Order: sequence, then structure tokens, then C-alpha cells
Amino acid sequence: MKHGYIILFRYIINPLIIYFLGASQYNYVYKILFYRWNLTSINTPELQRAILASGLVNWLGKSASNKAIDLGLEHLNGSYKIKIKCYKNFTYNINIIFDRVYLSNI
Repeated sequence: MKHGYIILFRYIINPLIIYFLGASQYNYVYKILFYRWNLTSINTPELQRAILASGLVNWLGKSASNKAIDLGLEHLNGSYKIKIKCYKNFTYNINIIFDRVYLSNI
């Protein structure tokens, strides 16, 4: 994923279906099945490549700096979780923490 080999995404779709079924994550199974269906001959090869490429983001613009599109969001949520634990005490309620951490992003 780091190097942007989007063609490898095609090979991981079928194992992901089995993995999610085994973990009883049926919402993900439906999403992956829909994703798999979109990568069949129902769409043109150009659209299939665009669908595969939309799963990556390259924030730095360098050749080996691609990341999964949701990885940045996971890191952001993790940092917010740490900040909420830092601000949590008797003087701050959830509204103050939300305003300080999420809205002002400090």
C-alpha cells in the first residue's frame, strides 16, 4: 500500500470477505461484496482503476508515501482520545471538552 500498488487491492478482496464472515462482521461483508461487484466487467477498466485508486491518499506527494484513506482518520481519532483523557477532570464537562478538542483542534 505504501508504494501505491493498487492492483494488489484486487487480490485482497476475496480473502477479506472470508475474514469478515469469520469475524461475524456482516456490515463489512456487504460493503466488500459491493466493492467487489464494482470491480467486475460491469464498469469500464478506467472506472475500476479509479475505484481502486480512491482507497489511497498521498499527503506528502512523494513516491513511497501512500496511505490508506482511512488511516489518517484513525490516527486523528486516536490523538483526540488521548486529548480527551488529558482534559478530563471535575471542572470540564463533555461540552467543554468537545469545544476545546474537536472544534478548536488544540
